[in-house]
Amino acid sequence: MSESSDSTLINLLKNIGMTYEQAVWDCHGTKVILHKALERIATYKNIVFDRPQVIEGNSEKKIVSLSVSGTMGDRSEWSIGEASPSNNKNSYPYAMAEKRAKDRVVLKLVDLSGNFYSEDEADDFKDAKPQGEVYEPEMIDFLKEAFTQFMVVQHTKEEVQSFYKNNSKILGNLQANHNSVYEEIKTVFKDRIKEIQNLTKGDKNG
Repeated sequence: MSESSDSTLINLLKNIGMTYEQAVWDCHGTKVILHKALERIATYKNIVFDRPQVIEGNSEKKIVSLSVSGTMGDRSEWSIGEASPSNNKNSYPYAMAEKRAKDRVVLKLVDLSGNFYSEDEADDFKDAKPQGEVYEPEMIDFLKEAFTQFMVVQHTKEEVQSFYKNNSKILGNLQANHNSVYEEIKTVFKDRIKEIQNLTKGDKNG
């Protein structure tokens, strides 16, 4: 994946009030993005969709293929969305085919097609989505500040380890959904333990 694609998506997400960690995850090397994020991007970029055209529709066999076109300013793109029992577990193949087609059009119009894929492209993508709570940017800032401040009042290695254990659920969510933030906080824990160990050595030497 190119750095420019990453930067493009980060900027788009910022404009719709989402972070990269909230909207994107990795599925065996494939970058997957929330359908909800693509809907917001479409609204933000004023993308207008034409009415879907049915290519194939078999309600009994739950096989659907739709063509969708979309425009963004003077630029237009089209794509096909398919749904069948072999690639769709839910009971609404027409809705799924439409979502897939529209998401593909959005990705094409904002120049992210081929680098990112909608979560609705495959059930495996959703299965690989990190579990746990995804925090808003304001909450992430609060947690970073809170952990940093509370570290100062932990005076022994055991206290630091106990504090870490008591907040394992929050830290687990950060590790799963905001890994870079988790690594920052983890460094704060490690640095505090080193400080305590150095202070202990100094007391012994004194």
